[in-house]
Amino acid sequence: LSNLQANGRNVTITDNQGKGTIINDDAASITINDVTVTEGNSGTTNATFTVTLSNPVDTAITLNYATADGTATTADNDYLAIASTPLTFNAGETSKTITVAVNGDTKVEGNETFLVNLSNLQANGRDVTITDNQGQGTITNDDAASITINDVTVTEGNSGTTNATFTVTLSNPVDTAITLDYATADGTATTADNDYLAITATPLTFNPGETSKTITVAVNGDTKSEGNETFLVNLSNLQANGRNVTITDNQGKGTIINDDAASITINDVTVTEGSSGTTNATFTVTLSNPVDTAITLDYATADGTATTADNDYVEIGRAHV
Repeated sequence: LSNLQANGRNVTITDNQGKGTIINDDAASITINDVTVTEGNSGTTNATFTVTLSNPVDTAITLNYATADGTATTADNDYLAIASTPLTFNAGETSKTITVAVNGDTKVEGNETFLVNLSNLQANGRDVTITDNQGQGTITNDDAASITINDVTVTEGNSGTTNATFTVTLSNPVDTAITLDYATADGTATTADNDYLAITATPLTFNPGETSKTITVAVNGDTKSEGNETFLVNLSNLQANGRNVTITDNQGKGTIINDDAASITINDVTVTEGSSGTTNATFTVTLSNPVDTAITLDYATADGTATTADNDYVEIGRAHV
């Protein structure tokens, strides 16, 4: 108040200033969003979170943020941890970003999550609160694995058994155990002919991180002269616990190389001729080892000092045996 005109009256201004107080009725809240990224096979991919202040504030405010493991962990090298770090909204600002580096790999996993937590708000007396203090980062797995089995060749041997060792390969490691079954099946080699020892449906387990397993089939040795023979190892019944794993080669072929030979011989025979009639001279033709198929040869007599012209023996022309 000023310039008092009191017309001679005893009037004074004893309080010349009135103060108007404007009660602020505005508030602001802080939130953080959730983010999903695909991890990739190498390097890093940024998961960028946005921290939002719902209304501008007339002064700087600060808070802290830090990452925390979920199903994604720094121990498994899924992402790069961030320790408690300050974040400042300057006067008027309403949006800030936080970047977390997600590591790429080729491990077959389920989708995994980690957290970004907000804390320690310093609002300089302003009506600001954190209404969502946790952002979730989801790492989408983009990896797959395939299972294959190789072919094996072994030489059978003459006795005992020889191992035919097949390798079952998982192309990429998986973060959980997966199982499948294997069993043998006859080809030209058969268990009925005692060529190998059959294996009925048997489980095979890849524990987390494993990429190679072996299957051993016992091949029986013998001295039978045969052709090379084959049997099969079949894979089936894959249980992958929701992981992207397939069997792309489900059959391994085992080839048994025959290492046996056979020779044919005929013996010598001595007989006493007698005075009349005939006496049989019986020759034995011997095959040194059995053979798995029919074989034929010819035989015929031929004169020595004994002759058919002198009626010493009865000639046999070419014949089959």
